[in-house]
Amino acid sequence: MKISRTYLLWTLGLLTAFGPYITDLYLSSLPEQVEYFGTTPALVQLGLTTSMAGLAVGQLVIGPLSDHLGRKKPLLVCLVLFIAITVISILSPNILTFITLRFFQGFAGASGIVLSRSIATDLFEGRELMKAMGTMGSVNGIAPVTAPIIGALLITVTDWRGIFVFLTLIGVALLALAAKLPETLDETRRNPRNPITVFLSLGSVFKDRCFRLTVLQQCFAFSVLFGYIASSPFIYQKIYGLSSIGYSVMFGINACGIGLGAVVSSKMMNPERVLVFGSAGLVLFSLLVGGSLLTGASLWLLEPCFFLLLVSLGTTFPTASSIAMSRQRKMAGAASAVLGASGFVAGGIVSPLVGLYSVTVSTSIVLIAAALGALGLSLIVRTAVQQATDSPQGVPLDI
Repeated sequence: MKISRTYLLWTLGLLTAFGPYITDLYLSSLPEQVEYFGTTPALVQLGLTTSMAGLAVGQLVIGPLSDHLGRKKPLLVCLVLFIAITVISILSPNILTFITLRFFQGFAGASGIVLSRSIATDLFEGRELMKAMGTMGSVNGIAPVTAPIIGALLITVTDWRGIFVFLTLIGVALLALAAKLPETLDETRRNPRNPITVFLSLGSVFKDRCFRLTVLQQCFAFSVLFGYIASSPFIYQKIYGLSSIGYSVMFGINACGIGLGAVVSSKMMNPERVLVFGSAGLVLFSLLVGGSLLTGASLWLLEPCFFLLLVSLGTTFPTASSIAMSRQRKMAGAASAVLGASGFVAGGIVSPLVGLYSVTVSTSIVLIAAALGALGLSLIVRTAVQQATDSPQGVPLDI
């Protein structure tokens, strides 16, 4: 069945946005859950932690498995599981049950993130792959903006269970959209090994130097992102005195910067050059953010620096994905899993660091150090790709 390119890319973009909705949509309901379950804020927040763990582990399992089974079947099965688990979560009798179900909810939802990249890699190559990743990234950039806002609006008319009903409806809508997608990995191109040995392919993707370096570059880029996310509530609300609504507005505006950067990257020609360009922007604007924080500059000076920092970040994500994924067409599922999970690992390491000392000092150090690492790796990636004598594996499928 033929489908339009627009339908394909918007569907894949919405699937990649699934992760932020799983983690961010119900944030405004956390205080209410403390009362509902009669528990502590720490245990309620653990539900957020387990969902992120599920998103990371799910990618590492589903990605390689899709190289063996194909893309569409695992995607549809996982979406059905997500819907079922979300409904069961609404009926959770206690907080421990809810926390456990959140892990499996994240695990199933990870299918959208990891398989959307794999499907795009099956279908496109070169500049077309970069444009596809950019379009998906721009759609994905909407999620961090809309999820907290929609959640905050819903909590005014319902409770946390109503938010999970809404999350269930999102799962149903994505299942309907995904059902129309073609199978992009035909049997002749699948990994013929048994499922256990398929998981060993997670390590084999690191044999490619270009892929390995690009993943490392993305770890530094994600460190910038999570350093910003972890520190932003304290910076905007504690230091600059914004209300929770004011902070949400600023967070939403900055999140739009990531989407804008993804759009910009999709219009540019050379992915290696774009990666260096975006990483140089990370260094420049992290220095300006650090300088603004350390000198106590006004919010109206700091905010444009944060926004442009995230625009720069948005140019690197789809570009690095296209470089890395084009190197691993035969094992696109495993490659996508490694690329996605590495970001969560980097974020888990960096997030606590911004609170080790004064938030202005620690945030400045984290952002600048991570940006310098991203720029250094981007230069090495550019050289490695130019020197690579082997061509990317596999041939894209014609739809």
